[in-house]
Amino acid sequence: MRKLFVVLLALTVCVAMPLMAQDKEMAKKDDMPAMPTPPAPLDDDFMNWMVGEWEGSSEHEGAMGKSEVWMKCEMGVDGQFMMMEFKSKSAAMGQFTGRGAYTLDETGGIKAFWIDSFRDMGQGKGTREGDVMTMSWESKMGKGTRVTTKVSDDKMTGTGEWEMPNGMIMKDKTEMTRVKKTTDKSY
Repeated sequence: MRKLFVVLLALTVCVAMPLMAQDKEMAKKDDMPAMPTPPAPLDDDFMNWMVGEWEGSSEHEGAMGKSEVWMKCEMGVDGQFMMMEFKSKSAAMGQFTGRGAYTLDETGGIKAFWIDSFRDMGQGKGTREGDVMTMSWESKMGKGTRVTTKVSDDKMTGTGEWEMPNGMIMKDKTEMTRVKKTTDKSY
């Protein structure tokens, strides 16, 4: 029995040694792809300007009327995204809450994702020219365009136009003022 054990151990070592050497050779090859590393943290002056807490109002055409709005933007996910939290409250609609993540794609365009209290999940694509960010959105709630304009260091405006699934067009105009500036980039 002891001889059998020694023979099996010797065979195992004889088979394992060449396999281990082969693994080391494969790991040394230059043609092996390296693990990708994340890009440097997002450094977009417009998104960095949006970081902070904002308050204001939004005026909707039609029955929805006026709502009070609050928004908080901060850098997140190791600085790869500007994370947005948004809340509005109106007599007609009650409380509405949404969250978004904005970043830059490979071409320098803006891409974003949005979820909200309607259980809506939207995708956005956009561009920026100077102090104006224009986003096109698509979701189960329809298609729309949102234009955000930097008026000053502490003031922004936004306009939106949405085509709902039933064909109805909804328009809104928002004005917000910064109430708290955040410069923490610790991610």
